[in-house]
Amino acid sequence: VLDSLEVFEDSLKAEITANLPYLASTRLLTAAVERGMGREEAHAVLSKHLMANEAVSAAELASSLGNDNDFALSETEVKALLEDPLLHTGAAQSQVAAFSAVAEDYLKRFPNAAEYTPAEVI
Repeated sequence: VLDSLEVFEDSLKAEITANLPYLASTRLLTAAVERGMGREEAHAVLSKHLMANEAVSAAELASSLGNDNDFALSETEVKALLEDPLLHTGAAQSQVAAFSAVAEDYLKRFPNAAEYTPAEVI
C-alpha cells in the first residue's frame, strides 16, 4: 500500500505557503494577547487583515498587520512568527512519525508484508 503512496512535496509546500497566514492565526493571536491585547481586540484586528484580500500572502500580512498601530506586534515580530511554516501544521509531523513507527514495527513483525501486492481495484 505504501509503495503506491505518492507525496507531491511541491504541491504540499505551495498549499502551506498559500494558507500560512490562516494557519498561523492562532499563534499570532496568542502572541498579541501575551503582549497585553485583549483576545477579542486582537481577533478583530487579525481578522480585518486576513479578510482584507481574498488571498493574503505571509509577507503582505506581516507588513499590514505589523504596521497597524492597533496590533501589539511589529512587522519584524509577525515575520518571525511566520518564518517556519511547519510550526503551523498542527499535529501532522507527530502523526507522520507515529504512523511511521507503527509501519516499521509491523514490518519487523511481518517481514513478508513488504512483498505484498494488492489486487487491482476495479
